[in-house]
Amino acid sequence: MKHVFSQPWHEHQLEFDALLLSAGGDRWSDDAKISTFKNTFSNQVRKYTVTMAKYTQYYSFAEEVERIMTNLETTDEFKTAYKRWAKDKGRDSGTTTTVTT
Repeated sequence: MKHVFSQPWHEHQLEFDALLLSAGGDRWSDDAKISTFKNTFSNQVRKYTVTMAKYTQYYSFAEEVERIMTNLETTDEFKTAYKRWAKDKGRDSGTTTTVTT
């Protein structure tokens, strides 16, 4: 699974968390969860999160990534990319709502 820049972050996060849970990830170490989560990042997410402080707890890490991506989704660059993504997926390209997991 890999995030696509134009995909709303909350969708990616929910999908990842569901897969993590189904794989028994609730019993994994936080380092393993963070590493696995980072492996799903698009290049844009990597670029915008590169200066983040080092987190040792998965949920704190995920919340900070969510905060960064929520801010990114307010940019014109993301809004334009999202319209293309929504059209390709056959979705309404109206507003997006992001929630914290």
